[in-house]
Order: sequence, then C-alpha cells, then structure tokens
Amino acid sequence: MTSMAQARKKHKVSPFLSEIKDFSFEGISEAQLIVYNADEFMQDEQFDENKLKPFDLPKSVHWVNLHNIKDLGLIEKVGSHFHLETITLDKIIDLTQRPKMEEFEDYMYMSLKTLWVNNEDDIETEQISFVLGRGFLLSFQEKDADLFDEVRKRLRSNKGIVRSKRSGYLLYLLLDSIVDNYIQAIDFLDDQIEKVSKDVIQDKQDDALIEIEGLKTELITVKRNLAPLRDVVTSLHNGDSGILLSDTVRFIGGIKDQIISILEEVESHRQILEGLTNIHLTNLNNRMNEVMKVLTVISSFFIPLTFLAGIYGMNFEYMPELGWKYSYFTLLGVMVIVPIGMVMYFRSRKWF
Repeated sequence: MTSMAQARKKHKVSPFLSEIKDFSFEGISEAQLIVYNADEFMQDEQFDENKLKPFDLPKSVHWVNLHNIKDLGLIEKVGSHFHLETITLDKIIDLTQRPKMEEFEDYMYMSLKTLWVNNEDDIETEQISFVLGRGFLLSFQEKDADLFDEVRKRLRSNKGIVRSKRSGYLLYLLLDSIVDNYIQAIDFLDDQIEKVSKDVIQDKQDDALIEIEGLKTELITVKRNLAPLRDVVTSLHNGDSGILLSDTVRFIGGIKDQIISILEEVESHRQILEGLTNIHLTNLNNRMNEVMKVLTVISSFFIPLTFLAGIYGMNFEYMPELGWKYSYFTLLGVMVIVPIGMVMYFRSRKWF
C-alpha cells in the first residue's frame, strides 16, 4: 500500500481525494484558536475543542486559523467539530481549484487566492479557504505566512466594534487584509515601474525589455488572482444569506469597490509598460539608425574615391594622364577635395 493510500486510510479521507494528485500528506499544520465576545477574549496556539465549551455559539465568535495545511487529521478534527461536510474538506485541501463561493445548509464556503511581497522582493501567492458559519469562522492557509496579524491585534486590544460583531464581520476584516496585501503589491510594482520608466526614457539600460516583461508577468499574476476574488466578493455582496448581516454586506461592498479600483490600476500599469516597451524599441531603432547613418556616410566617401582609383587602375596602354609628371599629386588632391566637398554638402542638407 502506498504512503498516500495509507494516509487516506489513516485519516479516513473521502474518495474525492483520489483526484488530487499534487497534495502532500507530509508536514505539520499549525492551528490557532481565537474565541471572543464583547467582554472576553481567549487565544490559544493549538486547537483544543474542550476550550470552546465555555463559550457558547453564537454569543461568542470562534475563529480557527490553520497555517500550512498538511495535517489531514487536524483538518478532519476541525471539520468534525464544526460539522463540515466531507466535500468541503476535500475542497479545502484541493490547491488547484479556482476561487469560488458555495453555500451549504449551515455554513458558507469560499476559496480565493492572495499574494504578498516577500523579503526577496518577489510576489508569492497562496490559496486561502474560509468556512463561515453562525458564530464561527475557519480559515485555512496553504502556507505559513502570517497575513492576519493586524486583525488579531485589533481583537486583542478590543479596538472599535470588532468584538461586538458576529463572525461575518470578522470575515470582512480578513478579506480587507487580503485586499491590503494586493494594494501593497501594486505599490511595490508601481515603484519598480517608475524606476524602469526613468531608465527607459533616459536610455540608460540595454536590458530594460527583460525587466518590462518581468513586470508584465507580475501584473498578469495580480490580475489572474484578483479578478476571481472580485467575483467572490460580488457574490457575497449580492447574495441573500442569513449568515451575513446587512451591515456586514455593506462593508463588503466597500471591498468590492477597492478591488475594482485595483484592477483599474493594474490595467493602467499594463498600458504604461506597453508604452515603455514601444519607447525602448524606438530607442534601439534610433541607435541602430545612428550606426547605419555613420556607416553610410563613411561608405559614401569611398564611392567616388573607388571610382577614381578604378579608372586609373585600368591597364590600358594609352592613358595620356599617366605620362604627366603631376598626375599622381593631382589625383591625390582630387581625392581629398571630393570628400571635403561631400562633407560640406551633407552638412548643408543637415544629414549629420
């Protein structure tokens, strides 16, 4: 029996997992548990369902955030506690699916892609799945990046209205954090585009086209991940779900407007890069034209000289000029005067 089959048997994974080929069953997942209401706050770095018993739903909000989803046993344990259907668990660990939103009888499932700029100034992407129910929110992160630290700080310090709201408002805060990461990525790309733009306009960088194409690829990555997120948020905003309260839906409408604004900025940056590509290619053509012009001028000097040398290099027996003692010096003088005259003519026509 293969290790993957053993993992399925051990964790009682459903047959749907047989279609997931790229999922690794090895690794450790980190589960963070946060429970809060208007008066109380509790945080634990491990998921322990016994600690949830003193906090009743839906008076308290239960938030479980899993990093680096590798431990199927832990995922199944969380799913069992919150009564998630097997097909939902399969969707959570399927990292190849497109962003989507689906409503079940007692909860709402959605998956989306987020991105951020890492320490090496590269844009990383990951899938995040949310399960929103009455009084609870589950978030499953593909990687171990900490994207929601600011939200935890707000909950811990009880700033604003966050602790007095239900789980739908917490989902809004997490979606807002994800959109903020997109904004930071766009700001980063904006700085890179400005730098490349200066180099291209001043014609300082020969490999600018490589950088431009790299930035285009990054913009495509942003758009490819952000456009489906817009569709998910639009579905949340336009949907008629009893899980999301009307005031939370209004907040989510603001996120939708932000996403549309970011997509417009992505398109604007794409057009700027197209313009920079044209400018760079024009600069290359201009430099090539300058080289060709110099070579053409030099060649044009030698055309009449070659003509004269060709005439007097012929081996005819009777050429009267050859017998004249000043013929050699006269020919040299003509060969000097002709290029000088050509230079004066070219300058008068402003050819160089």
